[in-house]
Amino acid sequence: MAGLGNIRSFYQPFRVGAALLVATLIGCTSLGHEGRTQPQIERKLAARPDVVAVVGSGELSTAIELLLVSRGVSVRASPVQVTLDERQRIHSSETVARYVANVTSVDHDMCVPEGSRQMHFHVSVVDLVNNERVFAMSGDYGCKDTIVRRFERWFFQ
Repeated sequence: MAGLGNIRSFYQPFRVGAALLVATLIGCTSLGHEGRTQPQIERKLAARPDVVAVVGSGELSTAIELLLVSRGVSVRASPVQVTLDERQRIHSSETVARYVANVTSVDHDMCVPEGSRQMHFHVSVVDLVNNERVFAMSGDYGCKDTIVRRFERWFFQ
C-alpha cells in the first residue's frame, strides 16, 4: 500500500493545479458575451461615409478607429475643421464629417475563450445632418473582438 500513497502524493500538485485552473476559468469566463453586444439603436446609414470622427478613450476606441482605417474610411479627431488667421484666432470652420462615433471602454480582464480584452463599453454614432443617434450599444463585460465585429457588421452592411 505504500506505493499507492506515493502515487497519490505525486499527483496531488497536478490535482491542485487543475482545480485552480478550473476555478480561474469559471471566475473570468466570458461565455454569453455575444448577448451583451446587442445594439439598443441600430439605424441604416444614409450613405457609407468616407470620413468619420471618432472620439472617446480606451482600447475599444482605438480598435474601432483601426477597423475604419483598414476599410478605407478616413478618421478624424473632430467633425469640424478649423482655419486660423494670422493672429491664431478662428477664421472659419467647416464640418468635414457627417458621423461622429463616441467610443469609450474600461478594460477589466481577458475574455475566455476569445482571448481579447473584457470591458465595460459604450459605442454611440451620431448623424450630424439628421441630428440623431444611428447606433448605440453599451454593456458590461463585453469582449473587444466581438464588439468590434458587431460594429463592423452594422457599419459596412
